[in-house]
Amino acid sequence: MMNNLPNRQIRSDARLLTRQHLGRLLLMSLITFGIIFALLAAWLAAAYAFAVPALQEAAAQIERYSRFSNISPLDFLDLKSLAGACAILFAGIPVFELLSLGLSMGFQNGLIRIARGERPPVSIVFSRMKNCFTAYGLNLWMSVKLFLWALPGFGVALVGAIAATLLRSEVLLTVMPVIIVIVTLVCIIIAAYRYAMAMYFAADDPRNGAFGSVKRSTIMMTGRKFELFRLTVPYALLAFLIALALELTGWIISMLPLDLHWLAVVMAVILCAVGIVTSIYLTLLTQVTQACYYAAHCGDLASAEYPPLYRMTLHNSEIRRHAIRTVHRNIVNALVIDLLNGMITGVSYLAVFIGMMVISAVVVSAAGEAAMGLWLPIAGLLLMLFWAIVIIGLNLGRTNAHIRMSRDSDAPVTLLFSRMRNCMGGFGLGLWIGLKIFLWMLAGAAIMLAGVIIAGFQTDAASAVPAGMVLATILIMAGYVLMFVFIIRCSFRYAMAHHIYADRPQIGVFSAAEHSRWMMEGAKLQLFRLQFPFTFAASAAVSLLVILVLIGFALHAIAGVVLSMLAVVALAAGGMYLNLLTSVANACFYTRYSTWDSDRNQTPASASPLPALEQSGETQYI
Repeated sequence: MMNNLPNRQIRSDARLLTRQHLGRLLLMSLITFGIIFALLAAWLAAAYAFAVPALQEAAAQIERYSRFSNISPLDFLDLKSLAGACAILFAGIPVFELLSLGLSMGFQNGLIRIARGERPPVSIVFSRMKNCFTAYGLNLWMSVKLFLWALPGFGVALVGAIAATLLRSEVLLTVMPVIIVIVTLVCIIIAAYRYAMAMYFAADDPRNGAFGSVKRSTIMMTGRKFELFRLTVPYALLAFLIALALELTGWIISMLPLDLHWLAVVMAVILCAVGIVTSIYLTLLTQVTQACYYAAHCGDLASAEYPPLYRMTLHNSEIRRHAIRTVHRNIVNALVIDLLNGMITGVSYLAVFIGMMVISAVVVSAAGEAAMGLWLPIAGLLLMLFWAIVIIGLNLGRTNAHIRMSRDSDAPVTLLFSRMRNCMGGFGLGLWIGLKIFLWMLAGAAIMLAGVIIAGFQTDAASAVPAGMVLATILIMAGYVLMFVFIIRCSFRYAMAHHIYADRPQIGVFSAAEHSRWMMEGAKLQLFRLQFPFTFAASAAVSLLVILVLIGFALHAIAGVVLSMLAVVALAAGGMYLNLLTSVANACFYTRYSTWDSDRNQTPASASPLPALEQSGETQYI
């Protein structure tokens, strides 16, 4: 279970702990950052003493002998000195980062222990040095994540630069940098708060690893980013005010007359002391506050065995066999549910079509044909919206029935209508997932748009750039592929959202989407492999149908007609069976992955893979 302490209580606890452990915190900080600064100074000293002179000498030698074309650089360069200089410059950076990240990880481990009421020894700052590679991998992975989150800003920059160049708009050139900076900063800040607790998870339990720590931070910070922002922003504002006060005080000191230089010196010393003390205390308080926030909200996520990583214990072959057994065991109810669903869908669509015709006739008779161009699209849109909402309610009920079947429970035909009252929620869930997919497509769309703009720019022979059309083609193809990949990835990311909402509609639309994202983390390829045989079988059946129908038409006889009819009937039956089997297989995948107990109202915290569902209210099945 996760605690939910308010920010006020966390700040109060952090202030109390900082005062109680001030000496220990100062010693830990002095050791950690003293060693880090010493390592940095040693690397810079070695670089300036050995690497820089060697590189300068190599550059001078190259410049001296560059005019002789018959002399190879290998003949006059000191390759050993050059290799040593490169090693000092480039190999020193990862070594420094490894050691400093290991120390920082140990320091954060000490902060966590203090936040939990313990009294760790000062030597705890060295407790995670053996896990420095984990810290390095985590830091690298978070950097990649932040870069990917900044891509929308880069996409806006690319499109804006091309548009401003082509349109020659001074206003656009002035406004675009501001928009780019805002979009990029917003994306980076969201990502930074999303992964703010990753290093704390790694420091608390290194078995979580880099990827596990990032996943746990993502789960923990879902819905809590603004809460952490409100917790830390007062300290940032206080630091800004202190810096501003010190700056004003320094300006006042500089305005003192020369005969009071001794007073200026005393005030400057006091100012420096106050600035150093306040900055150190505020830094320690901020770090202890973040550790207290982590300790208050991490709950069972801190354990390396916590189920939210959704380790699947069953193979796809077992899930398929279970799906086939489930379909055969409930074949009558499953077929009746599917037939009713199809009949109601068809009848409702026919009713929408007839309603549109009636509305158009009424509008024409009452207001003339001129008004039909305005009212008919509106009426059609409303009727199609109503039809979509009804069909979504039926599909949620069908999914609920298949989930019940996969749990070996009774699934009466009436379950088809069990989620009709949640049809608006299902419609909203579809819109939310569609919006997510659209946002993921923006990066690819921006690249495609850049390619289209460049291609249009190449039509002007006076301004054409060599190889511009090749660049435009590459951008368009890359954008198309990126959009396709993002659509598939996002579709599998939210593949279980409707199953979760059909099973637990009380958790809401947004929670269903978030839980699907958590559930499918690392399981997208497995679901794809589970569905691929059914998709391949359906494609093969359609191809076989086309071949049989063509053979039937070629016969030009009763036998050809009979063959075509048999092929259509066989395809309809096979398609219905494959559709039913695919839906039940997805339900089996969901039930085997979620590990919810269908016989209880709540699942114990130690077994629940979905933290927010532990506190959901009524969870009875219908």
